[in-house]
Amino acid sequence: MYIGKYICSKLPKSYVETLKLESKYAGMEHGFDEFITYFYGALAIGATLNFLFLYFVIRITFIYSMIPTLFIILSLFSAPYLFFTTLADTKKREIESVLPDILLLTSANIKSGLTIDRAILFSARPEFGILSDHFKAAAFKIYGGNSVEDSLQNMMKKIKSDTLEHVIDLLAEGIKSGGSIAKLLEETALDIRNSETLQREIKSTVAMYVMFIIIAGVIGAPILFAVSTYMVTAIGSMWGQQAGGPDTSEMTSSSGSFLTISSPAELDPQTFSNFAMAAILITTFFSGLLISIIQTGSPKQGIKYAPILMAAAMALFLGAKAILWSVFGSMLGL
Repeated sequence: MYIGKYICSKLPKSYVETLKLESKYAGMEHGFDEFITYFYGALAIGATLNFLFLYFVIRITFIYSMIPTLFIILSLFSAPYLFFTTLADTKKREIESVLPDILLLTSANIKSGLTIDRAILFSARPEFGILSDHFKAAAFKIYGGNSVEDSLQNMMKKIKSDTLEHVIDLLAEGIKSGGSIAKLLEETALDIRNSETLQREIKSTVAMYVMFIIIAGVIGAPILFAVSTYMVTAIGSMWGQQAGGPDTSEMTSSSGSFLTISSPAELDPQTFSNFAMAAILITTFFSGLLISIIQTGSPKQGIKYAPILMAAAMALFLGAKAILWSVFGSMLGL
């Protein structure tokens, strides 16, 4: 679309090329300009609706309503890249999960006497998902006259996987050196499975840290902020009632001296509540990134975890706040 092309023309060329490359890794063959048009349009509509909801429905102050809206606007530059890289990583994990199986099947086909091109084609079964389609495409290129090495290397233009790239490099070197391809594929598949087993053991080891982050960021922080918000409101109400009664700022002690009691600086409960919500959102966002780093070694998957954690923490904060007000609010006339 024209709008998408216009937006891309205003962005840095290197950034647009990176976006297009990541979109290929994510599986988008065509329609990049159309996607940019709809994506930026959706973000603009989301920013507008977010401001209208916060300002007119929840009735938060104008400044606090603009903060998340500005955050959405500022994310216009990074959001497409994060979207594509997240999809590419999801595709990568899906491919790497079935890679050992398809390599073992290819090895078995070669051992049965099939040529490598037919072995690759017959190993591309539907249960292997996306990788099956790429193996079929590589086999058809080999049938079309391309070399095995070039046909396999061409897959890496659409798949962002270091493991698959390492396998293809080993296979290409094995073909050039005239080694046993079946044995090479079999040993490579077993090595990948051993690596996956080790990764699962590591994840189970660090699961305790993930639970600690969830308990602290998603459960503990919202409850403590809800209690703090109630305490600020209660203290403010008590000082307000005292200010409306007799003047107790000066009290005479038994010795005749005066004891001065100064009221604390006024703190708007709504301001503190807004601060608490902002702190919870920031804390849970980075908690999602941290969990992703612990589990996968990359913060990109945290983009998937963060919205869930943020929504759960905000729901717990508002729920705890409502419970405190309903149970103890009548005692202070709140």
